[in-house]
Amino acid sequence: MSAHDRIADVLASIENYEDVRILYACESGSRGWGYPSKDSDYDVRFVYAKPLDWYLAVELDRQSDVIERGVTGDLDVSGWDLKKTLFLLAKSNPPLLEWLSSPIVYHDRDAFGARLLELASQTFSAKASAYHYGRMAKQNHDRLRRDPNCSAKLLLYILRPLFALRWLAERRAIVPMSFDTMVESCSDDESVKTAIRDLVDRKRSGDEGDRARDHTRILEFIDQEIERVDEAITSHDGQPAGFEAVNRFFRSELQRVWA
Repeated sequence: MSAHDRIADVLASIENYEDVRILYACESGSRGWGYPSKDSDYDVRFVYAKPLDWYLAVELDRQSDVIERGVTGDLDVSGWDLKKTLFLLAKSNPPLLEWLSSPIVYHDRDAFGARLLELASQTFSAKASAYHYGRMAKQNHDRLRRDPNCSAKLLLYILRPLFALRWLAERRAIVPMSFDTMVESCSDDESVKTAIRDLVDRKRSGDEGDRARDHTRILEFIDQEIERVDEAITSHDGQPAGFEAVNRFFRSELQRVWA
């Protein structure tokens, strides 16, 4: 049985066991980013809706709004309730926004993903995204300084948020999940792009190589970009759009799902 068939079976079993409707499911990890290793897990993330009465309960705030199946073999499956999803969307939660541009979609009920992406574009805050990616870049760069013999995986964990900051600065738009898209669109330096392509190829093949010997140009680029992170964050202004459109969407989708 293929991985996609196994994922479909897991999602169907979740719907039946949890009494939910899965609205959207996608790949969220290295496979979605475009540089999986041979042994990479399938990181499946999904959005689901509970029955209408569940949202009208007095004790709703005490109920779990996540479903986690954990890691079984090479499948890592978890999801968020629709209400939780929309609350995070209103705050421009970057991981959630990336799900909506994932190149690998396992399930999309009645084109829910496209409607949610349209809503995300209306409520998007570049400032919130810049803060997230800036913090991620700094945290992973700290790991790099503590361990100079790091893996290609860690270098990519630094490069990805750095290019996300470039994307936000140039486009003020939702950051795509595809790493290749960001690199090709946000860099005119062919030496950097060539070095990154080689790094990605090594990551995909499992041959991560020696940092000092193989990745000199990348390290120079990282040192250059990390100095600009604070400036990249503070260059954005504005506040999230609020909850009016999100609340309308929430009511509409519940009616659509359970009509």
